[in-house]
Amino acid sequence: MKTNFSMTKNIWTMALCATICFAESMKSLASDNNNDQVISWQSGLKLPQGVIPMSSFKKQAENDVQAREAYEELTTRIAKSKAYRQKLMTRANNGKMKHKKVEPKAAKYAKKLFKRADITLEKDGIYRLPNGSRVIEDGDYSPLTEAASSSSVLKNLSDKPENHAPVMERDKSPNYTVPNENTWPVFTNVYRLKPQIVPGNPNPRYSFYNHLNNRYYVSRGKDCTYVTETHQIYWDWHWFSFPSTMKLIDSESGKEYMLRYVEHFPLDTKLWIHGQSGEFVRFVYVFPPLPEEVTKVDLVDGFVKLSDRLSNSGSPQYIEELDVHEKPQ
Repeated sequence: MKTNFSMTKNIWTMALCATICFAESMKSLASDNNNDQVISWQSGLKLPQGVIPMSSFKKQAENDVQAREAYEELTTRIAKSKAYRQKLMTRANNGKMKHKKVEPKAAKYAKKLFKRADITLEKDGIYRLPNGSRVIEDGDYSPLTEAASSSSVLKNLSDKPENHAPVMERDKSPNYTVPNENTWPVFTNVYRLKPQIVPGNPNPRYSFYNHLNNRYYVSRGKDCTYVTETHQIYWDWHWFSFPSTMKLIDSESGKEYMLRYVEHFPLDTKLWIHGQSGEFVRFVYVFPPLPEEVTKVDLVDGFVKLSDRLSNSGSPQYIEELDVHEKPQ
Protein backbone atom coordinates (compact mmCIF):
# COMPACT_ATOMS: atom_id res chain seq x y z
CA MET A 1 0.00 0.00 0.00
CA LYS A 2 2.84 2.34 0.88
CA THR A 3 4.56 1.60 -2.45
CA ASN A 4 1.32 2.16 -4.41
CA PHE A 5 0.73 5.42 -2.56
CA SER A 6 4.26 6.59 -3.39
CA MET A 7 3.82 5.70 -7.05
CA THR A 8 0.51 7.51 -7.19
CA LYS A 9 2.05 10.49 -5.45
CA ASN A 10 4.92 10.54 -7.94
CA ILE A 11 2.55 10.36 -10.90
CA TRP A 12 0.49 13.27 -9.58
CA THR A 13 3.67 15.22 -8.89
CA MET A 14 4.91 14.66 -12.43
CA ALA A 15 1.54 15.67 -13.89
CA LEU A 16 1.45 18.77 -11.72
CA CYS A 17 4.98 19.74 -12.76
CA ALA A 18 4.12 19.26 -16.43
CA THR A 19 1.03 21.43 -16.05
CA ILE A 20 3.00 24.13 -14.26
CA CYS A 21 5.77 24.01 -16.88
CA PHE A 22 3.17 24.30 -19.66
CA ALA A 23 1.48 27.23 -17.93
CA GLU A 24 4.83 28.94 -17.40
CA SER A 25 5.82 28.47 -21.05
CA MET A 26 2.48 29.91 -22.17
CA LYS A 27 2.97 32.81 -19.75
CA SER A 28 6.43 33.39 -21.19
CA LEU A 29 5.03 33.33 -24.71
CA ALA A 30 2.37 35.86 -23.76
CA SER A 31 4.89 38.10 -21.98
CA ASP A 32 6.56 38.82 -25.32
CA ASN A 33 3.42 40.71 -26.27
CA ASN A 34 3.92 44.44 -25.80
CA ASN A 35 0.37 45.26 -26.87
CA ASP A 36 1.34 46.92 -30.15
CA GLN A 37 0.53 44.13 -32.63
CA VAL A 38 -2.57 44.95 -34.66
CA ILE A 39 -4.94 41.98 -34.90
CA SER A 40 -7.66 43.65 -36.99
CA TRP A 41 -6.94 46.54 -39.36
CA GLN A 42 -10.67 47.09 -39.85
CA SER A 43 -11.41 47.88 -36.22
CA GLY A 44 -7.91 48.76 -35.00
CA LEU A 45 -8.03 45.90 -32.49
CA LYS A 46 -4.60 45.29 -30.94
CA LEU A 47 -3.30 42.14 -29.34
CA PRO A 48 -4.49 42.28 -25.71
CA GLN A 49 -1.82 42.12 -23.03
CA GLY A 50 -1.11 38.56 -21.91
CA VAL A 51 -2.98 36.96 -24.83
CA ILE A 52 -1.23 34.49 -27.17
CA PRO A 53 -1.80 34.65 -30.96
CA MET A 54 -3.10 31.37 -32.36
CA SER A 55 -0.21 31.27 -34.86
CA SER A 56 2.34 31.44 -32.01
CA PHE A 57 0.45 28.79 -30.05
CA LYS A 58 0.55 26.53 -33.11
CA LYS A 59 4.33 26.88 -33.40
CA GLN A 60 4.81 26.15 -29.70
CA ALA A 61 2.71 23.00 -30.06
CA GLU A 62 5.25 21.61 -32.53
CA ASN A 63 7.88 21.18 -29.79
CA ASP A 64 5.89 21.04 -26.55
CA VAL A 65 3.79 17.99 -25.64
CA GLN A 66 1.48 19.85 -23.24
CA ALA A 67 0.98 22.68 -25.72
CA ARG A 68 0.29 20.16 -28.51
CA GLU A 69 -2.42 18.42 -26.48
CA ALA A 70 -4.05 21.75 -25.62
CA TYR A 71 -3.78 22.96 -29.22
CA GLU A 72 -5.27 19.74 -30.61
CA GLU A 73 -8.14 19.90 -28.11
CA LEU A 74 -8.88 23.50 -29.06
CA THR A 75 -8.67 23.01 -32.83
CA THR A 76 -10.72 19.81 -32.66
CA ARG A 77 -13.51 21.71 -30.89
CA ILE A 78 -13.28 24.49 -33.47
CA ALA A 79 -13.54 21.95 -36.31
CA LYS A 80 -16.56 20.22 -34.73
CA SER A 81 -18.29 23.53 -34.22
CA LYS A 82 -17.74 24.55 -37.84
CA ALA A 83 -18.98 21.17 -39.08
CA TYR A 84 -22.18 21.58 -37.08
CA ARG A 85 -22.72 25.05 -38.50
CA GLN A 86 -22.28 23.74 -42.04
CA LYS A 87 -24.84 21.05 -41.26
CA LEU A 88 -27.28 23.79 -40.23
CA MET A 89 -26.54 25.73 -43.42
CA THR A 90 -27.32 22.63 -45.47
CA ARG A 91 -30.63 22.16 -43.65
CA ALA A 92 -31.51 25.80 -44.29
CA ASN A 93 -30.57 25.55 -47.98
CA ASN A 94 -32.85 22.51 -48.24
CA GLY A 95 -35.72 24.47 -46.72
CA LYS A 96 -35.77 22.50 -43.44
CA MET A 97 -35.10 25.54 -41.23
CA LYS A 98 -34.98 29.31 -41.55
CA HIS A 99 -31.63 30.81 -42.48
CA LYS A 100 -31.83 33.51 -39.82
CA LYS A 101 -31.87 30.77 -37.14
CA VAL A 102 -28.59 29.21 -38.29
CA GLU A 103 -26.15 31.61 -36.63
CA PRO A 104 -27.87 31.80 -33.19
CA LYS A 105 -28.23 28.01 -33.07
CA ALA A 106 -24.61 27.48 -34.15
CA ALA A 107 -23.38 29.93 -31.50
CA LYS A 108 -25.38 28.16 -28.78
CA TYR A 109 -23.94 24.79 -29.80
CA ALA A 110 -20.39 26.17 -29.83
CA LYS A 111 -20.72 27.60 -26.34
CA LYS A 112 -21.82 24.22 -24.95
CA LEU A 113 -19.19 22.31 -26.92
CA PHE A 114 -16.30 24.38 -25.59
CA LYS A 115 -17.73 24.45 -22.07
CA ARG A 116 -17.46 20.64 -21.92
CA ALA A 117 -13.70 21.04 -22.41
CA ASP A 118 -13.55 23.86 -19.86
CA ILE A 119 -12.67 26.32 -22.64
CA THR A 120 -14.34 29.72 -22.36
CA LEU A 121 -15.27 31.80 -25.42
CA GLU A 122 -14.30 35.37 -24.61
CA LYS A 123 -14.73 38.54 -26.65
CA ASP A 124 -12.57 39.45 -29.66
CA GLY A 125 -12.09 35.80 -30.65
CA ILE A 126 -10.22 34.85 -27.47
CA TYR A 127 -10.27 31.30 -26.03
CA ARG A 128 -9.50 30.86 -22.31
CA LEU A 129 -7.94 27.43 -21.82
CA PRO A 130 -8.41 25.26 -18.68
CA ASN A 131 -5.02 26.38 -17.31
CA GLY A 132 -6.00 30.05 -17.59
CA SER A 133 -4.00 30.80 -20.74
CA ARG A 134 -5.76 32.94 -23.33
CA VAL A 135 -5.37 32.41 -27.08
CA ILE A 136 -6.71 34.74 -29.77
CA GLU A 137 -7.46 33.99 -33.41
CA ASP A 138 -5.08 36.03 -35.55
CA GLY A 139 -5.86 34.87 -39.07
CA ASP A 140 -3.67 31.78 -39.28
CA TYR A 141 -5.26 29.60 -41.98
CA SER A 142 -4.42 27.92 -45.27
CA PRO A 143 -6.59 29.18 -48.15
CA LEU A 144 -8.04 26.58 -50.52
CA THR A 145 -6.61 26.61 -54.02
CA GLU A 146 -9.15 24.47 -55.84
CA ALA A 147 -12.39 25.96 -57.12
CA ALA A 148 -14.35 22.72 -57.25
CA SER A 149 -17.37 24.08 -55.38
CA SER A 150 -17.95 26.73 -58.06
CA SER A 151 -18.65 24.21 -60.82
CA SER A 152 -22.36 23.95 -60.02
CA VAL A 153 -24.03 26.75 -61.98
CA LEU A 154 -27.67 27.20 -61.03
CA LYS A 155 -29.34 27.90 -64.36
CA ASN A 156 -31.75 25.01 -64.75
CA LEU A 157 -34.79 27.16 -64.00
CA SER A 158 -35.75 30.04 -66.30
CA ASP A 159 -37.17 32.02 -63.37
CA LYS A 160 -33.96 31.79 -61.33
CA PRO A 161 -30.95 34.14 -61.64
CA GLU A 162 -27.83 32.31 -62.74
CA ASN A 163 -25.46 31.74 -59.84
CA HIS A 164 -22.88 29.35 -58.47
CA ALA A 165 -21.43 28.54 -55.07
CA PRO A 166 -18.31 30.50 -54.15
CA VAL A 167 -15.20 28.87 -52.71
CA MET A 168 -15.01 29.22 -48.93
CA GLU A 169 -11.39 29.74 -47.94
CA ARG A 170 -12.13 29.97 -44.22
CA ASP A 171 -15.31 29.15 -42.34
CA LYS A 172 -16.87 31.45 -39.78
CA SER A 173 -15.25 31.04 -36.37
CA PRO A 174 -17.30 29.50 -33.53
CA ASN A 175 -16.03 32.50 -31.53
CA TYR A 176 -17.02 35.01 -34.23
CA THR A 177 -16.88 38.66 -33.26
CA VAL A 178 -17.10 41.82 -35.36
CA PRO A 179 -13.99 43.60 -33.96
CA ASN A 180 -11.70 40.68 -34.88
CA GLU A 181 -11.71 40.29 -38.66
CA ASN A 182 -9.78 37.02 -38.29
CA THR A 183 -12.97 35.34 -37.08
CA TRP A 184 -14.90 36.29 -40.23
CA PRO A 185 -15.48 33.73 -43.00
CA VAL A 186 -13.53 34.23 -46.23
CA PHE A 187 -14.92 33.55 -49.72
CA THR A 188 -13.46 33.76 -53.21
CA ASN A 189 -14.57 32.91 -56.76
CA VAL A 190 -17.93 34.59 -56.19
CA TYR A 191 -20.20 34.59 -59.27
CA ARG A 192 -18.91 37.31 -61.59
CA LEU A 193 -20.24 39.33 -64.50
CA LYS A 194 -18.48 41.17 -67.30
CA PRO A 195 -18.14 44.94 -66.68
CA GLN A 196 -20.94 46.85 -68.35
CA ILE A 197 -19.76 50.29 -69.35
CA VAL A 198 -21.84 53.44 -69.42
CA PRO A 199 -21.93 54.91 -72.96
CA GLY A 200 -19.44 57.75 -73.19
CA ASN A 201 -17.63 56.60 -70.05
CA PRO A 202 -15.18 53.80 -70.94
CA ASN A 203 -13.87 53.35 -67.38
CA PRO A 204 -15.67 50.33 -65.82
CA ARG A 205 -14.77 51.63 -62.35
CA TYR A 206 -17.48 54.23 -62.88
CA SER A 207 -20.02 51.96 -64.51
CA PHE A 208 -23.74 52.25 -64.06
CA TYR A 209 -23.51 49.73 -61.21
CA ASN A 210 -22.36 52.57 -59.02
CA HIS A 211 -25.87 54.00 -59.27
CA LEU A 212 -27.99 52.25 -56.64
CA ASN A 213 -31.15 51.89 -58.70
CA ASN A 214 -29.20 50.15 -61.48
CA ARG A 215 -27.25 47.93 -59.13
CA TYR A 216 -30.36 45.99 -58.06
CA TYR A 217 -32.75 43.92 -60.19
CA VAL A 218 -36.02 42.46 -58.87
CA SER A 219 -37.70 39.47 -60.50
CA ARG A 220 -40.39 36.94 -59.68
CA GLY A 221 -39.38 33.35 -59.00
CA LYS A 222 -41.17 30.14 -58.10
CA ASP A 223 -42.71 30.80 -54.68
CA CYS A 224 -40.27 33.66 -54.02
CA THR A 225 -38.88 36.98 -55.20
CA TYR A 226 -35.28 37.38 -56.31
CA VAL A 227 -33.21 40.51 -55.95
CA THR A 228 -29.77 40.51 -57.52
CA GLU A 229 -27.13 43.03 -56.50
CA THR A 230 -24.11 43.58 -58.72
CA HIS A 231 -21.13 45.07 -56.95
CA GLN A 232 -17.63 45.94 -58.08
CA ILE A 233 -14.85 44.69 -55.82
CA TYR A 234 -12.26 47.40 -55.30
CA TRP A 235 -9.77 45.65 -53.03
CA ASP A 236 -8.11 42.25 -52.67
CA TRP A 237 -9.89 41.99 -49.29
CA HIS A 238 -13.38 43.49 -49.55
CA TRP A 239 -15.87 42.97 -46.71
CA PHE A 240 -19.65 42.59 -46.90
CA SER A 241 -22.51 41.73 -44.56
CA PHE A 242 -26.11 40.71 -45.18
CA PRO A 243 -28.40 41.68 -42.29
CA SER A 244 -31.52 39.57 -41.78
CA THR A 245 -33.41 42.86 -41.29
CA MET A 246 -33.25 43.65 -45.03
CA LYS A 247 -36.71 43.92 -46.58
CA LEU A 248 -38.79 44.79 -49.62
CA ILE A 249 -41.67 47.22 -49.23
CA ASP A 250 -44.62 47.52 -51.61
CA SER A 251 -44.20 51.09 -52.91
CA GLU A 252 -47.96 51.64 -52.86
CA SER A 253 -49.39 49.71 -49.91
CA GLY A 254 -46.33 49.79 -47.64
CA LYS A 255 -46.56 46.04 -46.93
CA GLU A 256 -43.20 44.56 -45.94
CA TYR A 257 -41.51 41.37 -47.14
CA MET A 258 -38.54 40.30 -44.99
CA LEU A 259 -35.38 38.72 -46.41
CA ARG A 260 -35.37 34.92 -46.32
CA TYR A 261 -31.72 34.34 -47.16
CA VAL A 262 -28.81 35.18 -49.49
CA GLU A 263 -27.71 32.30 -51.71
CA HIS A 264 -24.48 30.70 -50.41
CA PHE A 265 -23.71 33.35 -47.75
CA PRO A 266 -24.48 33.66 -44.01
CA LEU A 267 -26.77 36.32 -42.59
CA ASP A 268 -25.83 38.81 -39.86
CA THR A 269 -22.13 38.11 -40.40
CA LYS A 270 -19.22 40.22 -41.59
CA LEU A 271 -17.41 38.30 -44.33
CA TRP A 272 -14.50 38.75 -46.71
CA ILE A 273 -14.49 38.49 -50.50
CA HIS A 274 -10.85 37.68 -51.22
CA GLY A 275 -8.76 37.82 -54.39
CA GLN A 276 -11.34 39.37 -56.74
CA SER A 277 -10.23 42.99 -56.91
CA GLY A 278 -11.57 44.81 -59.97
CA GLU A 279 -14.23 42.20 -60.74
CA PHE A 280 -18.01 42.63 -60.79
CA VAL A 281 -19.66 40.05 -58.52
CA ARG A 282 -23.33 39.34 -58.02
CA PHE A 283 -25.28 38.37 -54.91
CA VAL A 284 -28.72 36.77 -55.04
CA TYR A 285 -31.22 37.69 -52.31
CA VAL A 286 -34.37 35.64 -51.79
CA PHE A 287 -37.58 37.24 -50.46
CA PRO A 288 -41.17 35.98 -50.10
CA PRO A 289 -43.34 36.05 -53.27
CA LEU A 290 -45.00 39.33 -54.22
CA PRO A 291 -48.66 39.59 -55.24
CA GLU A 292 -49.21 39.95 -58.98
CA GLU A 293 -50.49 43.50 -58.58
CA VAL A 294 -47.21 44.67 -57.02
CA THR A 295 -45.12 46.26 -59.78
CA LYS A 296 -42.74 48.46 -57.77
CA VAL A 297 -40.95 47.88 -54.48
CA ASP A 298 -38.57 49.75 -52.20
CA LEU A 299 -35.48 47.92 -50.98
CA VAL A 300 -34.40 48.71 -47.42
CA ASP A 301 -30.83 47.75 -46.66
CA GLY A 302 -30.79 46.02 -43.30
CA PHE A 303 -29.94 47.92 -40.14
CA VAL A 304 -27.32 46.51 -37.80
CA LYS A 305 -26.48 47.20 -34.17
CA LEU A 306 -24.23 50.18 -33.57
CA SER A 307 -21.68 47.84 -31.94
CA ASP A 308 -21.50 45.82 -35.18
CA ARG A 309 -20.75 48.82 -37.39
CA LEU A 310 -17.21 49.48 -38.56
CA SER A 311 -15.61 52.88 -39.11
CA ASN A 312 -15.87 52.44 -42.89
CA SER A 313 -19.47 51.21 -42.86
CA GLY A 314 -21.69 53.11 -45.26
CA SER A 315 -25.11 54.45 -44.36
CA PRO A 316 -28.04 52.02 -44.66
CA GLN A 317 -29.61 52.40 -48.10
CA TYR A 318 -33.26 52.94 -49.00
CA ILE A 319 -33.74 52.40 -52.73
CA GLU A 320 -37.17 53.48 -53.93
CA GLU A 321 -39.46 52.16 -56.65
CA LEU A 322 -37.51 49.32 -58.17
CA ASP A 323 -39.42 47.67 -61.02
CA VAL A 324 -40.61 44.10 -60.47
CA HIS A 325 -39.76 41.99 -63.53
CA GLU A 326 -41.29 38.70 -64.56
CA LYS A 327 -37.96 37.10 -65.42
CA PRO A 328 -34.39 37.52 -64.14
CA GLN A 329 -31.69 39.31 -66.08
